[in-house]
Amino acid sequence: GDHKSWFAPCEYISPCGIVLVQHRTQRPKREEFPDKLPIYLTDTQPANFGMYDGRFVCHDYGGTLITEHGLSKRMKKVDWWKYFDSQDTI
Repeated sequence: GDHKSWFAPCEYISPCGIVLVQHRTQRPKREEFPDKLPIYLTDTQPANFGMYDGRFVCHDYGGTLITEHGLSKRMKKVDWWKYFDSQDTI
């Protein structure tokens, strides 16, 4: 797959890297959360992800393991629901 499809598009990043402007994402519905993510996306809190242009993307990717794993095709299973009580909805 295309690695950039896992990330919210960046419109601007400042030369020093402090300011990053991305496209806005929408809150995913429960059924839109995938079972697996690329191994380099490590901070799997649901709040770090959203929907953009019909696809599930990461919009907070400051804590990735790209330098350790590279843009690996390996995927890992994600337990999204550990972040929610049984009464919570996404």
